[in-house]
Amino acid sequence: HRRSGTVASRILEATVEEVGARGDGIAFWNGQRVFLPYTLAGERVRAETKHETRDGVQARIIEVLDASEDRIQPVCRHFGDCGGCSLQHMHSMAGAEWKRRRIAVALRQRGFAEVPVAPTVSIGPGSRRRAVLTYRVTAKRAVIGFNAPVSGRIVDQMECPLLAPDLAGLVGPLRDLLTSLDLQGASGGIWATRLDSGLDVRIDLPAAPDLEMLEGLTAF
Repeated sequence: HRRSGTVASRILEATVEEVGARGDGIAFWNGQRVFLPYTLAGERVRAETKHETRDGVQARIIEVLDASEDRIQPVCRHFGDCGGCSLQHMHSMAGAEWKRRRIAVALRQRGFAEVPVAPTVSIGPGSRRRAVLTYRVTAKRAVIGFNAPVSGRIVDQMECPLLAPDLAGLVGPLRDLLTSLDLQGASGGIWATRLDSGLDVRIDLPAAPDLEMLEGLTAF
């Protein structure tokens, strides 16, 4: 949601009507839509208003008063701080149906209401084969991970249960590599893909590497 202005902080209680396209719960309060991250349809919550967007009011959850039966414990310790996932608190079967409904809604809005949408084909944890990470090298070490929600802050990744194990295990060695190179103050992206032939990795560097850096990258 694009930030467009601040609103006076208010404490509210509301019932989530649905989970929107971005994964936020949507409720209605004082005639406005309120976006409630990490909530599920049917839940009653206490929240604090934060800022206003062109679509409604963004809020922060204080407490879930009445939890949905579809609520589960997230599998990743970074969930909520990391912006890579938004629905790990939703049971996988409910999440699959939510995705199916989003497709059906998109088709209906474009005049294809009668098109049947089959059940979602889901994949299990540890099977995702591609990731786009962000890095920043400080005076002491390199920080690598996904950005925090609606933020440029990097959540230093220690685990990602969704990624293929060898892809997730690449983060530590990459952190050591970037720390060893003369890249203090640099930042950029890392594109990593697990192919049948092995891992394909592209690192966005601030300038063309010199001989010493090329040797370090080659050794890696």
